[in-house]
Amino acid sequence: MVLSSERQVASRAFPEDGTSLMPPTQELLHPFSVFRTSDMDTLRLAASTRFGASRVEVTDTGQFEARASFVELPNIALAFGATSSKILIEHPEADYARLQIALAGSALTTAGGDSVDINEHQACMTTAGQASLMHCDGGHERLTLRVDQRALAKKLAALLGGKPNGKLEFDAALPMDHPQARSLLRLILFVARELELNSGKLPELLLSELEQSIVVSVLIANRNSFSDRLATQPRDAAPWQVMRAEEYIEANADRTMLIEELAVATGVGARSLFRSFQQSRGYTPMMFAKTVRLKRARALLQDGGPTTTVSATAFKCGFSNLGHFAKDYRSAFGELPSETLLKREPT
Repeated sequence: MVLSSERQVASRAFPEDGTSLMPPTQELLHPFSVFRTSDMDTLRLAASTRFGASRVEVTDTGQFEARASFVELPNIALAFGATSSKILIEHPEADYARLQIALAGSALTTAGGDSVDINEHQACMTTAGQASLMHCDGGHERLTLRVDQRALAKKLAALLGGKPNGKLEFDAALPMDHPQARSLLRLILFVARELELNSGKLPELLLSELEQSIVVSVLIANRNSFSDRLATQPRDAAPWQVMRAEEYIEANADRTMLIEELAVATGVGARSLFRSFQQSRGYTPMMFAKTVRLKRARALLQDGGPTTTVSATAFKCGFSNLGHFAKDYRSAFGELPSETLLKREPT
């Protein structure tokens, strides 16, 4: 189930007036540091073994420093990179799409016959199966998102209601002033911060849902060969299909659910299902899933023993942010989770 998170990354959020698209340059993903080096051999080895680069050259003479961090999840990977000098990086064809976002300075990436400037106003999306060549200016810092091509294909099929004909290809340039691009970046930064704060040890349920959210957002934010179809209004799902989706969510709320599963279980595309949920219920499948998990958390707190804690219960039910969990819990049940825990019957 894809989460529709309203949680913001305060230190990274963009101003509402759009005056700046650049987040602060504080280093991202620092718990996952791969290297910080001024040695060319070390740089080349790490760039090859961890980032899949086939060639790395420092084009400025003299002393340089390069640093990078990297964390890999089942369907996506996040990387932070920075250089004090001009660097050339070449990547061969790969089975994932790559989104490069400038956090400071600028770069130029060439792939598939297109050359794209990467700066505060524009990111670059490289389609899976394309080799690329990147020229980074000195002082450049970037955030890179990799998304597995199979995950993109599965999510696209679920959104469209069937396997599409043709290859998924992205436009190379992504204007960062577009609302959907800004939303994607906020989501990526949120996931990066959650991974930092929890040293990558997020609950499997939450981690999978965050990955799904990013995959869907990539398909929506980046213009691609199926964008026109994704923009068309889907047909409505039947009432029984909405009910079937609710039953399926309730029966499987204790594990990760993919929107592909809901599409198969109900026999309707994800967009049709989400639209009909909103029309007939006034809420989305994600909101319904959250309600189910909040009820599960309440039951665990009410029935828990002396070792039961609010934080452990929240994590078990797929909530990573205790502040948001407490707020949602109080909104649903009129009391804080800690108050529920205090009321439980002694064993």
